[in-house]
Amino acid sequence: MTVAQWAWYSLMISGEEEASYKKELNFTEYLASFINSDAVKHIRSMRDAKEDKRFMSDEEFGKFSEEDWHKADDFVKTIKDKYKNTNNIGRSRDPRDIRLPKNLSNILKITKDNTD
Repeated sequence: MTVAQWAWYSLMISGEEEASYKKELNFTEYLASFINSDAVKHIRSMRDAKEDKRFMSDEEFGKFSEEDWHKADDFVKTIKDKYKNTNNIGRSRDPRDIRLPKNLSNILKITKDNTD
């Protein structure tokens, strides 16, 4: 087969898969409409919406991620301030980097109590 034939073949397969998906979706909506028709209408209208305001375009997200939004957002600041005194800030999570406490007597006491 030539490259053009392979391209046409893959285009036909993807078209059949999309038609099958739409058929199954319509059948599912039909069956669900007997249980809750308002929900089916709402879901269909949400799916068919041309532009969803909840999501950013790729360009908007690129600008958003390049800015220092995490420094300016009050919610993120409060979370950072809340957890700034924990041991995990600025450390890797590799178990080899964890330091043991200098005084192990409490651990020894706990293990003795649990083995008795």
